[in-house]
Amino acid sequence: MTSGQHAGNAGADDHGATTESAAGIVQQAGDGVRVAAERVGAAAGDMAARIPDAAAATKAAADETSRVLGSYPDERLMLGAAFSLGLGAGMFLVGTNRIMVLLALAPAVAMGITLAGRTADARPAPSGRTGRSG
Repeated sequence: MTSGQHAGNAGADDHGATTESAAGIVQQAGDGVRVAAERVGAAAGDMAARIPDAAAATKAAADETSRVLGSYPDERLMLGAAFSLGLGAGMFLVGTNRIMVLLALAPAVAMGITLAGRTADARPAPSGRTGRSG
């Protein structure tokens, strides 16, 4: 055997080993993807099962917040809304993360909605004609 033939056979052996190694890596990657997909599916199923409980808890918290804000006098609501607006504006001006600014403004929105609801409730009903004909 010449040295060229020996080198050619060694290259063929290396090629076969590389192909088997690559096939093994592809198989491992496929197994990893399959396991990850199963875990994501299980997590999604768990999350979907918890959504109704989370929605019920959120509704209960919103109802309680509405009840508590409804018990406050107008002056207290105005002061709280003004403080929250000032805090949010200050945070915005210094470049705080937008999510943090929105969280600082959330109480102002809740208090403003409560005040607007009171204003709408306090308006007198529009008076209509009495039905007498002249």
